[in-house]
Amino acid sequence: FDDWGARAHTIRGAYLIALRDEQDFVEVALRYHTQDAVDYYKDSFSSNEKFMTSDSDMSKFNSYEPSLMYSRHLGDYKFFNVDFSDAEWVTSVTYAKRNTGLNYAYLQTSLAFFF
Repeated sequence: FDDWGARAHTIRGAYLIALRDEQDFVEVALRYHTQDAVDYYKDSFSSNEKFMTSDSDMSKFNSYEPSLMYSRHLGDYKFFNVDFSDAEWVTSVTYAKRNTGLNYAYLQTSLAFFF
């Protein structure tokens, strides 16, 4: 087994708030992540090496990510003559801040159903 010298640890806590007779919910979460750089990471290289990367995701850093998610149970419905059952719409927004100066936010949304 080869781990390239990577060591990482993550902890995440979340709190769920039920809405609409517990069919929908809001989740408030906080994630903390810390990792060491992989063995073949450097900011820059003076010569070619067998394995090498300057990808900052492989560097040493720590980050925290607060997030907010909303899940809505849509139930059963018909769309274009197709029956959809037990549909659920989920959307979330997350902000991430690293000690390296990288800050970013992202939005995720999904629709799940059986047909």
